[in-house]
Amino acid sequence: MATCAGSATAVSTHPSPPPGLQAIHYASRGGHLETLQFLQRTNCDLGAITADGFTALHFAAEEGHIEVMKWLVEMGGLDPSYISNTSLAPVDVARQCGRLGAVIYLLEVLLGESEAENQDLKSQLKDKEKKLQKSELLDAHVSI
Repeated sequence: MATCAGSATAVSTHPSPPPGLQAIHYASRGGHLETLQFLQRTNCDLGAITADGFTALHFAAEEGHIEVMKWLVEMGGLDPSYISNTSLAPVDVARQCGRLGAVIYLLEVLLGESEAENQDLKSQLKDKEKKLQKSELLDAHVSI
């Protein structure tokens, strides 16, 4: 990642593009949704990572391209919680670059995933609780 456009905050410094940059990364950084869709149709690896472990979602977050980010998560299947080799998730990159809209979107996605997982766990616990109650009722009935 490079210095954020319009920001003095450096995410990472590279005298040249980081190793491993592919078309998917350039298109994401540039906000080129149609190019990303074309790359998907041509079986481009949407989950490609750079040598530093950055995904296309990191690059879209760096520039605050929310529509691209939404597409990468929803259609491209990219994981918004993915941590790069430099310990940065896309939300960290967006925050460091001052991309408030991107931060909000990513937090909503991350919290939504957590909520869905919590609901699933709650459902499983309720099922187990019901089975336990039935078992206790059967035990009580047998001992009468």
